[in-house]
Amino acid sequence: MEWKINISQIAKRCGGIYWNVKNTEAFVGSVCTEINEIQKGDVFVAINSRHDLVTDAIKNGAVCAIIEGDIKRYSKLPIIAVDNTIHALGSLAELYREMFDMPVIALTESDGTTGVKDMITSVFSTNYNTHKSEGNYNSEVGVPVAIFKIKSEHDAVVLKIGMSCAGEISRLSRISKPDVAVITNIDVSHIEDLDSKENILKAKLEILDGLSSDGTVVLNGDDEMLYACQGTLGNETLYYGIDNPNCDIIARNIRKSSAGSEFTVTFNGEEYKIAISASGEHHIYNALASILIGIRYNIPMEKIIQGIADFSK
Repeated sequence: MEWKINISQIAKRCGGIYWNVKNTEAFVGSVCTEINEIQKGDVFVAINSRHDLVTDAIKNGAVCAIIEGDIKRYSKLPIIAVDNTIHALGSLAELYREMFDMPVIALTESDGTTGVKDMITSVFSTNYNTHKSEGNYNSEVGVPVAIFKIKSEHDAVVLKIGMSCAGEISRLSRISKPDVAVITNIDVSHIEDLDSKENILKAKLEILDGLSSDGTVVLNGDDEMLYACQGTLGNETLYYGIDNPNCDIIARNIRKSSAGSEFTVTFNGEEYKIAISASGEHHIYNALASILIGIRYNIPMEKIIQGIADFSK
C-alpha cells in the first residue's frame, strides 16, 4: 500500500520537527519499529531502547527516524524529533488506518477467554481476505504495528486491544477506529490497578470511544455487568450467551468432550449445529460472538459454521 504521504506531513501529524531530511516532500514507504524489517524509504520509530539503533536504521535504508530526547545525539542524521515516540507511532497508525475502508473488528478479552480473535478470523476468512494482529500485539506499540501490516489486498481486519491502565483502550480504539467492538467479559485480572470491577467495566467500555457511529457492540450476555449495559451504549448492541435466555444468540443442546464441543443455535427460525474442535467452554462463547459478527456482515451461515469448524486452538 503506497502511503502517498511525505515526511513533512508525517512530522506535522506527530507534532514533530524534522532535521537533515534531504527531501521532505518524498513519499515514505512504511513505518516500522524493528531494525530487521526496514526497507528503503521506510520511517523508523525509535521506541524506548531502540534509540540505540537509529544509526543502523538509516544505514539499512530508513529515510528518517522518529526520536525523542536530545536531538544533538543525532545531529548528522535525518530525524523527526517528537515529545513521545509511542504517541507518534499511534498518530501515524491512525493516519494509516484512515486510508482503508474495510470492516475492522476490535476486541478486548480477559483471562480465561483467549482465542476469540482467532475464532473471529477463522469465520471471516471464509468470506474475506482477513488480516489479524499477531500473537499479543495488543499494546500501544503492538496495535499500531499490527495496523501497519494491513495491505491493500485485505478485506477485513481483526485486532486485539489490551489494557495495562485506564485510558489505554480508549487511545487504541481511537487509533483503530473499529466498526465492531467486542468485550468478552469483566473479570478481576486488573483489579490491583483499577480497584474495582466497576472501574474495569468502565475501562473496557473505552473500546467504544473510536467505534464508528453506525458500529456494533457485541457483548457476553452471561456477564451480569455487561448485560446491565443494555440500552445505554448508543450503538447497536448484540448479546451472546449460554444461560441468559434474552441474548440475541444462545448456545443450546451443548455436548462437551475432550476433543471439543457441539451445540445448536437458532437464527431466522432455523436451527444450526455448531462443532468446535477445541475443548473449553470459553470456545463456545467465542463461537457465539463470531456467529453474531458473521451474521452482521452477511456471511452465509454455512460458511460461519465451516469457519468455526476450521478453528483450532
